[in-house]
Amino acid sequence: MRSKPVAFIATVLVIGAFTARPVVAQYKYTTPDGRTVYTDQPPPPNARVVEKRDYANAGSSVNTTNLPYEVKRAAENFPVTFYTTTNCAPCESARNALRLRGIPFVERTVTTNEDINALKNLGLQNTFPALTVGATKLNDWNEGAWQSALTVAGYPTTSRLPASYSNPTPAPLAANTGDKPVATKPAPERPNTSTTPNTPPTPSTHSDNSGFRF
Repeated sequence: MRSKPVAFIATVLVIGAFTARPVVAQYKYTTPDGRTVYTDQPPPPNARVVEKRDYANAGSSVNTTNLPYEVKRAAENFPVTFYTTTNCAPCESARNALRLRGIPFVERTVTTNEDINALKNLGLQNTFPALTVGATKLNDWNEGAWQSALTVAGYPTTSRLPASYSNPTPAPLAANTGDKPVATKPAPERPNTSTTPNTPPTPSTHSDNSGFRF
């Protein structure tokens, strides 16, 4: 049996990496011992507070309606999410490179402990900037690696976006998007064991130097 060329096998591996379905944190819950967990699996029955939302793509998303066909196809099959933080010069360089190439992307900012926990649960390191192209995860700004990942995903090498196009406004990674929690389990209220009857408060009195009370 004739073996397949190495180049062919490598191509299949690269395509497979991009077509794999990404793991997205959909649930946030608090454990009985107070830990906050982000996961794509339903929470256990003893979870105290449960919320469900898409933490990888919370908030606004890329509108592909009026994009050129090649860009639209890439954006729908391999959406790009850009993770940044404050006071980050490499983040600005990476952002400019994405805009120059005409990549439609969603930007998620990481500034709180909740954001950091969500980032780690997405399989990304706490180093910035970071990028996901479909299921492919890239940490730290490396223009060569980022450009290669975008090319493999099918994004054009030069911008084809309409002049009027603008990316969605950046939003915190773990921000509340307005979705209502699917379930809430507040701590049970303690029963009132006091036997003292409720009495109205005694009105306070004040006096001035004249002796009048008011």
